[in-house]
Amino acid sequence: MNTKSLAGVVLLSFLLVFGSVGKGHCEFIKTKIAVLDFEVHGKAFHTRDMGAIVSEWFITTLVKDGRFDVVERAMLQKILAEQKLGATGLIAEDSASRIGKILGVKIIITGSILHLTGNIEVNSRIINVENGSIIAAENIRCDTEAELQTQIKRLTARIVKNFPLTGYIVKRKNQSVMIDLGLDSGIHAGMEFIVYKEGAVIKHPKTGEVLDVEQVLTGRIKITGVQRNMAEASILKEEGDGISYGQLVKSVQIVRKAPETRNLGDGWVLTLREVPDLGSNEFRLSFKTVPNDASIRILNIEPRYSPGMVLQSGRYHIEISRPGYQTAVRWLTLLAGREVVCSKTLSPLPEPERVEEHVVETDTEPASEKKEIREEISPLVLLLRSNDARDKIKAAKEIINGENPDKTVYEEVEKQLLAGYENEDGGRRHTDAMAWLCKALSSSHDEKYSETLETVRDNSPSFKLTMYAATSLLQL
Repeated sequence: MNTKSLAGVVLLSFLLVFGSVGKGHCEFIKTKIAVLDFEVHGKAFHTRDMGAIVSEWFITTLVKDGRFDVVERAMLQKILAEQKLGATGLIAEDSASRIGKILGVKIIITGSILHLTGNIEVNSRIINVENGSIIAAENIRCDTEAELQTQIKRLTARIVKNFPLTGYIVKRKNQSVMIDLGLDSGIHAGMEFIVYKEGAVIKHPKTGEVLDVEQVLTGRIKITGVQRNMAEASILKEEGDGISYGQLVKSVQIVRKAPETRNLGDGWVLTLREVPDLGSNEFRLSFKTVPNDASIRILNIEPRYSPGMVLQSGRYHIEISRPGYQTAVRWLTLLAGREVVCSKTLSPLPEPERVEEHVVETDTEPASEKKEIREEISPLVLLLRSNDARDKIKAAKEIINGENPDKTVYEEVEKQLLAGYENEDGGRRHTDAMAWLCKALSSSHDEKYSETLETVRDNSPSFKLTMYAATSLLQL
């Protein structure tokens, strides 16, 4: 098999070997590897023999991949004992060579587990037994033992990318091709391959040594069906002269991070997923709300929100509302290259307070002719208690423009103003509502509210609200 470079010759000589078999096709030869027990450093684990357990997790995942012939751990332990070699950790060059000769192993995977307070780190190394050199190294971290097996699977996937499957295009028909890799090589539907042809040979001008062979990309394919020693693929894209019979293929592995969840507090949750098909400064935005028919607005941009809309990274002012529920408003800073799903559960508005009925006795009427007087909560008070800033503004305007209301209304204005003047997350409309409450309080012309307005003037984080409080104080 042709290879890309001299370094590729060294690597691929023990990764993928094809030999002739009876009917003239090539049979995939699995790469034979051994996995040593991992060394454990630091704090003791709750589970004994964690180094051996991690080794078994590696072995299981590598066997399931299909492209490796993994030496049984029991056999490996026996050989190491007979040869009086260490079963864990880094091995010397001569030890690697001896293991390779005895077992026919080309690759050894080994490493260490570092257990510190609140953190577990696993470091793995891929060793070429021909010379004892480290071909590649990978590591992962996690917080608990419970997460370790899942992280080992992710680490194994990163190791596997160092062993790409290579083969040939053996047939093309329209937008489909056949390649000479199948079930025996561990291939499966959904895998993607780059397709290339070899170009110019690059040689050292003095020694004539072959330094590299140019790879000319011609396209990309995705596996759609797998047979024992062949696979069918659809063409995803073509470049240059396009894909044709006899060109080479090499598997590519896209390792994407698991979705990240961020709890922002107050019921706001962001789920972030990496998305490869976005521009360098774009993200995709969606919402999941309870109730699911809530209205969503982005207050600081012109386009109306639509599910899955693509936006430029930046800061966005989000409002989620529905009649009968408290309106939620928040600024979110959102970064590029991700799909962002924002989840929010709205809180129902409190039930209106029940009307209380009192029987009031008067001195001028007989006890048998008592009058029933209903004492109801003012509609203005209900508007002031709403979590929608628009209701508060409406109430304040009615207080200012109408007849002097009952003192309980002004008391509610004061209560709502003190509860909300320091809130920086409510946005522009919330600040406007607080400013209107200052003006409503000044319309009372009652000196007892001067201390409240002074508090707002001196402590509000909003310059606008500070100015309104100062003006209202003068008009009180």
